Amino acid sequence: MRALLLLLLLTLVAPAFAQDGLVSSAETDRRAYRYGETITFRYTITNTTDEPITFVIGCPNIPANIDYGPLPGIQQCAAAELPFTFAPNASRTWVWEIAPNVHGVPETTGRQTIRAYFGWNMELVPAEASFLARRYLGGQLDVFLADGVTLADVRDVGQALNARVVEENFYSYLVEISGTTLGDAIATYEDDPRFDALEPNYTIYPNGYPNGNSQPIPSDPILTADAATASASPVLEAAYPNPFATSTSFALTVSSDGRATVAVFDLLGREVATLHDGPLAAAEHHFTFHASALPAGVYVVRATGEGFAETRRVTLAR
Repeated sequence: MRALLLLLLLTLVAPAFAQDGLVSSAETDRRAYRYGETITFRYTITNTTDEPITFVIGCPNIPANIDYGPLPGIQQCAAAELPFTFAPNASRTWVWEIAPNVHGVPETTGRQTIRAYFGWNMELVPAEASFLARRYLGGQLDVFLADGVTLADVRDVGQALNARVVEENFYSYLVEISGTTLGDAIATYEDDPRFDALEPNYTIYPNGYPNGNSQPIPSDPILTADAATASASPVLEAAYPNPFATSTSFALTVSSDGRATVAVFDLLGREVATLHDGPLAAAEHHFTFHASALPAGVYVVRATGEGFAETRRVTLAR
């Protein structure tokens, strides 16, 4: 017990490192996370000198990266090597939001360590922070089907992985699974001829920027996770499976705390199910519509709250 308490005291903020007048530090917002909680990781570099310090790097748009198990910092990079300058006596902070239900981490239970670094050189101005967390059973996969194969042909895999389609791309499906780790899911089905490839959604960008072509990260004020989340609109995801035989599930992501109602109506406007009615925290929430006692037909899922109203249609088929 004393050893665990000592570990918790040491894990929130890592020791700072200095290099060529730059001091770096890293921290997480908590010492220990409950199962599935989003991990906020911050990495700060401070120029302690009275002169600007410039580096020539190959990724000018997102120069800071993290290394957390399988998570690469970015996958895209500008071809040109451009200079990046730290102003005198100034700091710059990058913030990563690591969502277990998206990135499929942690992959093990216990002490976790995230290491941050500048540019592609992992030894350039490094810093790391540690914390405690449980292994997460789930995450998102890019699923590439073999030629001629449809989602209906892999329904058994979808049911085994408790999968739902998050996004349909030109060549693939982005699928969220639960009940098993991404690594175990890939190991089980990677040799299945119905799939061309199963790839984890490991890419993560700092400060909410979606890709490697984003604008340079502002240094002041620091863009925090809360600020990034607050700018997002509520989203009611498509239900999966749809059509469905007995039950279907979907996610509602809200950007601020408040009261919300999630209900299901038939096409005559009659409410047939109330899935939630009350306070809802700013996060992604999952709901399941059980309809085994209802007649087949089309139903409307409606999510309403402070300043938003979202609807989705689902089809109950016997």
